[in-house]
Amino acid sequence: MSQIQTIVALYLLTINLIAFVSYRIDKKRAIQKEYRISERMLLWMARLGGGIGCWLGIKMFRHKTKHAKFMIVVPLWMFVWMAAIVFAVMKLG
Repeated sequence: MSQIQTIVALYLLTINLIAFVSYRIDKKRAIQKEYRISERMLLWMARLGGGIGCWLGIKMFRHKTKHAKFMIVVPLWMFVWMAAIVFAVMKLG
């Protein structure tokens, strides 16, 4: 694996972990009626490459499942990132 591939892999791993944990924290705060992570920030995590972590957080914690924008936007960004990765691998490999 090249250095750039390693950096991209570590970035994606990190952003997905952050996204997953953020959904857990927001769910916990919602239950406890505490200050929440904004929906905008939760959606931005998917846009930044954390779609898989967002999707796992949505499904595992049953959080934001009734919000159409989360059920559409998160999978959309997952698809965009997966397509970009496939394209990059095909182009570079």
